[in-house]
Amino acid sequence: MNLRGNITWISLARGYGYISDDASNTYIFHHVNIVPVKGTKMLSVGNLVTFSVDSGIKAGQALEVKLIG
Repeated sequence: MNLRGNITWISLARGYGYISDDASNTYIFHHVNIVPVKGTKMLSVGNLVTFSVDSGIKAGQALEVKLIG
């Protein structure tokens, strides 16, 4: 399922960040190293993205994150 949201916080040095899900107004964990899309290491706060959610160790985790536009 493709969801839409914005990058709300990201640390490339730590390798993770959070995405704000537009539909549910919740924050989804995003591990930078799991993103298979070329060039996504350039993600920054405010970027609009699509993603899917899979269950993580503690909560939902964003997968297949892609920049929109």
